[in-house]
Amino acid sequence: MSFWNIKALRELRLEPLVRLLAVLPLLLFQLFLGNAVWASTSLYPGFTYQGRFLTPDGTAPMTDMVDLVIGIYSPDASCLLYEERNSGIDLSQTSGLFSVHVGSEPGAPKRTGNDPGKSLSVIFANSAQVRAAGTNCSGGYTPAAGDPRRLRVTVYPQGASPETMSPDLTISPVPQSLVAETLQGLDPANFVQITGNASSYAVSKSALDTLLGMNGVQDASSLHHHDSLYAQLGIDGSLTMATGAYLGLGVRAGDPDITTWNASQTGQTWFDSSAGEIKYWDGSSIKSLGPSSAPPQDLDSAATPTFASVTLSSAPTQETDAATKKYVDDRLSGNFSAGTITASGMVTGTLQVTGGTPASGKVLTSDASGNATWQALSGTTQWTTSESNIFYSTGKVGIGTSSPAVSLDVNGGVRSGSSTAVTTCGAGQANGEGTQRYNYTTHNMEYCNGSMWIALGTYQ
Repeated sequence: MSFWNIKALRELRLEPLVRLLAVLPLLLFQLFLGNAVWASTSLYPGFTYQGRFLTPDGTAPMTDMVDLVIGIYSPDASCLLYEERNSGIDLSQTSGLFSVHVGSEPGAPKRTGNDPGKSLSVIFANSAQVRAAGTNCSGGYTPAAGDPRRLRVTVYPQGASPETMSPDLTISPVPQSLVAETLQGLDPANFVQITGNASSYAVSKSALDTLLGMNGVQDASSLHHHDSLYAQLGIDGSLTMATGAYLGLGVRAGDPDITTWNASQTGQTWFDSSAGEIKYWDGSSIKSLGPSSAPPQDLDSAATPTFASVTLSSAPTQETDAATKKYVDDRLSGNFSAGTITASGMVTGTLQVTGGTPASGKVLTSDASGNATWQALSGTTQWTTSESNIFYSTGKVGIGTSSPAVSLDVNGGVRSGSSTAVTTCGAGQANGEGTQRYNYTTHNMEYCNGSMWIALGTYQ
């Protein structure tokens, strides 16, 4: 781990890079850099940068109003990591002395337009990439262990050209600190902290490894003391719920994707909110949790069986046929079915009704109260139905007459199909040959000669 400290520098005489005003042709800059300043409720973590500006001969303090632009760079000074501007420093009131706090929240007003927007904890961390390639950082910067940083100061006197102090100052990591605000850029919220009195439940790396199963599944029973409050997974034995308490299941709409499920998922249970059912995986398929079907009951026994809504009041008196297994019991009450009754009331299987006077050709009819009886089918018909067709093989058909003289005897008008409704005309009876129709366009009767429609007469 590394903690950061800015080393104090000796007094330096700096040759000007550009000529300043007459009052500042050459600067004598005595620099003092204090230890890192720790955050309070009103000060962002950073450090204090302080010093004194003197006249070139070193005998008098500077009295100008100046701005200081302070930048922090990568070790080779190729990548700008942070930059702020401290404006309006009045040296006339302090005999040339100044002290500024370096450090601010990302986006703070004192940061310049060149600042990349990084926090100081990121800038001084050597654990990961600090900045990707971009403006003022052509190659990006990923620090190595022990990398220092460079501090660059540029002075902006009012009414004069700026001067960049040379050389850059080195900010080096030191092996220890009495108080560390961050550790490799991580603040206290990122670490497990032990509070209160030490006990057998104190947090330690060993305890965390056990709880998290870092070395495989382990027994962590010695690390907790709430067995009476929580259900333990994978523990054999009974689970007693308090009065009024309940055990919740995972809720999902529909079934999960079971494409890859096998016997190892057996017992997984959930509540299907779409179907309103509790479901589980039995190792090969999804089942719904509910009462199982009652097993078949042997009516030959003397016991009193119960079938859904059918109850025998006592052991039945049975008349049985060994081949058909038919039973008669006048005490049978309720609804009874052979085969299967579906949810919609449909019956699959054979239903035999023996009451009344059943006979061949009779039909089962009901009165207004729902009482069913067997009745002879009333009325007869000479028509034969075949799918959507009906036909009459012998005799004559009369319409408007009770004594037809020909196969179809109509006592009244007959209207043939129109040319738009009757269109089929081909060779043979099956294809319409001999069919007649009326053409409403030409006003003629037409017939099919096996290939085309021929007019029977001319419209007058």
